[in-house]
Amino acid sequence: MSVTSPDRESDNLHAALRVVATFGVISIHLQKIGLREDDQVNWFFGIFFYALARCSVPFFFIISGHFLLRKKEEIGTFLRKRAARIIPPLVAWVILYQVWNEIMRPTGRLFSISALAWNIASLNFSVHLWFLFSLLGAYLFVPILRELVYRPSLPHESINPPVNYFAALLFFTTGISTIAWSYTMAVTWRSPPVPAPFYDCVQYLGYMLIPFVRIPRIDRVPANRLMVVFVGLSLVSAIGIACLPSRVRPLLDNYSSWMVLAQAFLAYHGLLKLLPRYPRLLKLLSRPALTQACFGIYLVHCIFIDLLFQHAPKVPASAFLQIGLTLLVFLVSFLVIKGLSYIPTLRIFIGWPNSGLSSKAIAARAN
Repeated sequence: MSVTSPDRESDNLHAALRVVATFGVISIHLQKIGLREDDQVNWFFGIFFYALARCSVPFFFIISGHFLLRKKEEIGTFLRKRAARIIPPLVAWVILYQVWNEIMRPTGRLFSISALAWNIASLNFSVHLWFLFSLLGAYLFVPILRELVYRPSLPHESINPPVNYFAALLFFTTGISTIAWSYTMAVTWRSPPVPAPFYDCVQYLGYMLIPFVRIPRIDRVPANRLMVVFVGLSLVSAIGIACLPSRVRPLLDNYSSWMVLAQAFLAYHGLLKLLPRYPRLLKLLSRPALTQACFGIYLVHCIFIDLLFQHAPKVPASAFLQIGLTLLVFLVSFLVIKGLSYIPTLRIFIGWPNSGLSSKAIAARAN
């Protein structure tokens, strides 16, 4: 019988959370792109699941912080590796979505360089590729965060106490910025001079520190209680999104808002405690073939959502249907990415780890 080390167990948990986050992002885009109200009850269920899933994108940064901030490597080596992993898929999928959008919504500007440049500058090619730009920006600060997380004079496992204060400062300033943003929009109907993605990028650095933030007694709080509070906050957020003017919605669903921060923190710690209680589910979610495909699934899934709602534009936003459609898009995207991974030259464009090992070999080495 193999014994799993604490580090290996923690890595498996965070790999499983990556799959959960990918599923959540698909749920967000289903609600945002295609799900429409059928009746008031089903419509609210759609908003509720949207609110539940808003912490999915912060999860990606939390998981990146867990895996990246514990490593020690040369800054140049780190930046080269990250650029090689992000830039080829970014360039390839920006072009692909430019073509795809022209096919789905013709404008006659497919080969327009100015249109492509404008779409890149305004992140107007798809609803999700902005994430790769933000990820690249966050990576620039990883070497600094690594020095913040660990002191050279302490053991590698010892967390630097100022992490708590630095993370709190980031979340405080970005939360205030979100309030100022919403106030400016509500009063003037104009965006502030500093773009919102700037606030979000700063917030993402705070999310990357969450695995290393130590709050007294948080380890003693039962997982069920954390998840109940998370669901309660999501319900409050859904009610606010449904009832409040759209101009103040960023206070509830913006990734730099305190509401999404609280949801992400509670869901992260709750799932870390909850998943080990279900070893079969954890084993399924942490399978290398599934976790390695998450980046590619994120890249491709909007194409299948477009196709889905081209043929069914008025889908009732019922709870069960939204879960089923999310699972369908997730599985189809996984099968496509898994198939593309067998072509070595395409792996670099779908974010597939090019370690030279098969999924079975990676799983055997992990055990």
